[in-house]
Amino acid sequence: MIRTRVYRDGKLFAEDGDPGLISDYLAKPDFVVWLDLVHASPEELGLFQEEFGLHPLAVEDAAHSHQRPKVDRYRHHLFATVYAARLTTPPDQQAPGLHDSLRHQFELETAEVDVFAGNQYLITVRKDPVWNIEPVLKRWDEGESLLDYGVSFMLHALLDEIVDQYALVTGQIEERLDEVEEALLRQEPTGDLQRDLLELRRAVVGLRRVVLPLRESFHTLMESPILSISEEMKPYYGDIKDHVLRVGGDLEALQELLLNAIQLNMSISSNRLNIIMKQLTGWAAIIGVNTVIVGIYGMNFRLWPDGRNPLGFWIAIGVMLITSATFYVYFKKKDWL
Repeated sequence: MIRTRVYRDGKLFAEDGDPGLISDYLAKPDFVVWLDLVHASPEELGLFQEEFGLHPLAVEDAAHSHQRPKVDRYRHHLFATVYAARLTTPPDQQAPGLHDSLRHQFELETAEVDVFAGNQYLITVRKDPVWNIEPVLKRWDEGESLLDYGVSFMLHALLDEIVDQYALVTGQIEERLDEVEEALLRQEPTGDLQRDLLELRRAVVGLRRVVLPLRESFHTLMESPILSISEEMKPYYGDIKDHVLRVGGDLEALQELLLNAIQLNMSISSNRLNIIMKQLTGWAAIIGVNTVIVGIYGMNFRLWPDGRNPLGFWIAIGVMLITSATFYVYFKKKDWL
């Protein structure tokens, strides 16, 4: 699927027109072209490689999935790989309340977006349409005053939308972590909490993989002469870089908090196990005293002191009850039971 937009002097000139007219538009300096390719085949990418003069290494990266987030600079264009991200929860498991929310199964979902940016064109290559690009188009439509800056503004709106999603996902992870920590402090059953901690850790690690490499890439982007980023647009790119740095710092803090939560969960589980062992030990001691009494006398009442006493059985029972009660009171005071 191919979508196109053509801008002329900062105004929308044509939309979803014939891709064959792209060469005519690029021949005029007052035109800017945007193409969006979804599930593009290598053959389609090859055609656009010739049309726009794209570097073959960049086209090869765009044709293959799971590229590392990066910004590469070539002679006539920039090539960037970024990942949109969101935290998903199955709709049938959504429910209000702290206890129910901790039973959610959630995961980090990422979508690779490859970008070719030249002086007169912006090409987005999406491996699947799971990431909705409509908010980016809305930003373009609402930012007509900045469309005079051409590709530099269009690329900024694209990157800013993706980075804003990073901040949103980070906030969602932080909220879920707060819920898990609250449940841990309440010492609720840890079966679901252990799963939630594992999924949160997986989400944080996955988001770090797509965010942290971008911190090193914005210098290449801002200093590139290809886009001719004006002084008016540089603060906007600096704002995106600042957001990326802030999200990276938040993720590092979340990773530390997750490790603390995991250690807290292990400590609570260990403490609960110790309590159970103390209780079992206490009851074993109570029963063990009776076992000693029975073992010594074998419950042969003829060997009991004053064995002719017909109350020998009841004397033995009384001794066991008294010793058991004594141990019970003692262990209770020690908080072993």
